[in-house]
Amino acid sequence: MIDNEVRLNDWGRVLESEWLQIAILRSYVALDAYVVMPNHFHGILFLKGQERATQRVAPTEEKPPGPKAASVGAIVGQFKSQVTKRLKSFGGKIEEPIWQRNYYEHVIRDEDDLNRILQYIEDNPAGWLKDEYYAP
Repeated sequence: MIDNEVRLNDWGRVLESEWLQIAILRSYVALDAYVVMPNHFHGILFLKGQERATQRVAPTEEKPPGPKAASVGAIVGQFKSQVTKRLKSFGGKIEEPIWQRNYYEHVIRDEDDLNRILQYIEDNPAGWLKDEYYAP
């Protein structure tokens, strides 16, 4: 981060590359604004032709099923997996988990909601210097 501008290192470029691959590999996904931060990531994706982003199903087996194919959960899981594989290919041992266990998901309901989130993503880099995890 230099002058409130995100400048990506190798890891950040991998994350950005894999994010952009989502829409290339999945015709049912459209991507919108995103920002790669030093310790987190924000991105908006739209599932084309789907009424709901997720589907909750009560498990009928002892072990709950994974995310439904083509769902936000499946897309995010595949994204995180690909980023991790590519980062590990750089060599060296990764000491800490790269990802938090889950992720924050919000269904955008209307244009006002979308505009608020777009503004949040745009403003996020400016708040980095005040982030509790910021280390110069």
